[in-house]
Amino acid sequence: MIEGFSTSGVAALEYFAEFPTIFQATIVSSPAFGLKNDAWLAELIAKLKANLGERYLYASKSGFNDDATSYEQLKASLTHFSNAHFADLSQQNYLSTSLIGFEQGVKTLFEVREITNFEPFAREGTSAACSNTIKCYINGLVFKFRIRIT
Repeated sequence: MIEGFSTSGVAALEYFAEFPTIFQATIVSSPAFGLKNDAWLAELIAKLKANLGERYLYASKSGFNDDATSYEQLKASLTHFSNAHFADLSQQNYLSTSLIGFEQGVKTLFEVREITNFEPFAREGTSAACSNTIKCYINGLVFKFRIRIT
């Protein structure tokens, strides 16, 4: 995962778009789009559309007018991806948006997700009879590694 705020938020988006096999998620808070031009934004959006796939994006905007149009273009271009999340933090103090955006981003990106592919669990020794619950997998970990999970 890569995270960034303001200028580093733009860099995080660039790295996330450029290196899809390295970064599986990004959280960007108040990215400073005003530092970039329309051609850059169009290229970024094209890369994200091409490789967002199962990767996760969380972006929040601040109250800076220079960034609003670009943020809205990014949001409109990626709204149909269920794994792209956007938040309006423009009513918050700009310096607070890095903390608020990070917290909300982590909660959003790492919320409990429904498991639809149980093959990885089956490979680790869980039986087909347990394919509808993660409890069997956890029990297998407890047995395999002699750990206690509470």
